[in-house]
Amino acid sequence: MINAIQETSFGNAWWKAIRFVLRNEQKLIFGVDKKKAWDSTQSIELTGNAITQILNSQLHPASTFKAIDGYKKEFTYEFLQTYETLQEDERFDYLYMDRLANNTTDQIKYMKRAIRDQKQEQLSQNFTLASTWHIDMDGLTRKSSPCLQIIQLRWNPGDLIDMHLIWRSRDLYNAWQANIIAITDMINREVIQPNKCKLNRITDYSTSLHIYETDIEQAKRVNMVWPR
Repeated sequence: MINAIQETSFGNAWWKAIRFVLRNEQKLIFGVDKKKAWDSTQSIELTGNAITQILNSQLHPASTFKAIDGYKKEFTYEFLQTYETLQEDERFDYLYMDRLANNTTDQIKYMKRAIRDQKQEQLSQNFTLASTWHIDMDGLTRKSSPCLQIIQLRWNPGDLIDMHLIWRSRDLYNAWQANIIAITDMINREVIQPNKCKLNRITDYSTSLHIYETDIEQAKRVNMVWPR
C-alpha cells in the first residue's frame, strides 16, 4: 500500500506520515545492522505554506533534530572543498554534495543550466534530474549507500519550479524533516534563485519510509501543529 499525503503544513505532513506508519505496523528487520523498524511506502506532496516553512527551516516542535544550520552547511560547495581535503578514514560513508557535484559532470550546475533553458524556451521538460547512485561504489556489498536516489526539477509557466525527491530508504522520525530542509535550501540557492524562479511544489517519494522500534514510543507523542 502506498500512502499519499497532500499538505500545506510541513509539520503536519510529518505528523500524518508518522500516523500512517503507526497505524499499519508493517514490521521488518533490515540492513547490515539488522535493525527493527516499522516501514511504509509514502508519497508526500508539499505546497503553499509548507514551502515557506521549509525555506525558513521551520521544524515541527517535536523534532529531535536540533543542528539544522550545521546540516545545511554540508550541502554547500564550501563544505565540499573542505571535505575533499580529508583523509579517507575522516570522511562520511557518503556526502550528497560529493555525489551530486563530482559525478561525470557537476549535476547541480547541469540542473541550473537546464532550468535556464526551459525558462528561455518557455517549455517544460522532464529530463532535469540528478542521481546520487554510483554503480561501481554502491550495492549489495556496501554497508552505507545514499538514501536519496534522484532529484528531478521541472519548470512551469510563471517561472514556478516543481521538485521531486526519490528515496530508496528513509528514517522518518529522525531525518525526514532535516533532509528536505537541507536539500531544498541547496536547490533553491544553487538552481532556482539564480534563474529568478520560485519553488512551487515538492513531491517526496520514499519506497521505505520507516520508524525504528527504538523511536516508536516517542513517535506516538507527536501531535498536529496548530495553527497550520
